[in-house]
Amino acid sequence: KLRPPYPHTKGGVTLGSCDDMLKFIKEESVDCTAVDGKCPATCEQLLTQTSNFCDGKKFTHKAERSLEPDLGVVDYNAESVIWLIDWQYKRNGISDDACNEVIHQFQINSIETCNEAFHNVEVDTLHGYYCSTPQSSSTVCHKYCQESITKFDDMCKGTDNKFKYTGLDGKTVDTPYSAIEMENQKILTDATACAFKYTGPSSGAASIVPSFFALAASVIAAIALLL
Repeated sequence: KLRPPYPHTKGGVTLGSCDDMLKFIKEESVDCTAVDGKCPATCEQLLTQTSNFCDGKKFTHKAERSLEPDLGVVDYNAESVIWLIDWQYKRNGISDDACNEVIHQFQINSIETCNEAFHNVEVDTLHGYYCSTPQSSSTVCHKYCQESITKFDDMCKGTDNKFKYTGLDGKTVDTPYSAIEMENQKILTDATACAFKYTGPSSGAASIVPSFFALAASVIAAIALLL
């Protein structure tokens, strides 16, 4: 268990690469595990120190979700939020964990581009701890779920208004933000009580091809009709 000032060692062995550090956090560290209903202060410290440690380094991305592509070796500075999203996804089985709040806030604060905001909201609305029952439903919207949705709009309504998604054909394309893309976030989410508000340009073009989860939802619906 690492403690400040985080020497980035484990059992006396230096964690020399960003991959080593991220693997340690996902598989061994308990710094972000709540104790007696409280999240240790070391959780946020660990996230901050990891960000500093991996700054300028590369890591190997392997998708945690089915049908999502592995990005391979990527720059941490460019894809750190994607790693946080994947880690969040792995943690979603942890119920009522006070550290979920700390990780969520760190993740939100780390989002710097429309692309990052899109991938964050895609995971949050479908799998997120705060966007799932009982935290959010058709009658209640948790403030942290709404924060992810609003962040998507805030980050994509300006000049940085495109994101990348991978379709069921395995191809990744740039997609402009639009009212339809915001509406797509309602698909398969428990958090229908939340406000999926689009405030971008009224002339913003809708994407010709819906986002990954919209496509997945269409396939699921088609399969259901055949059963």
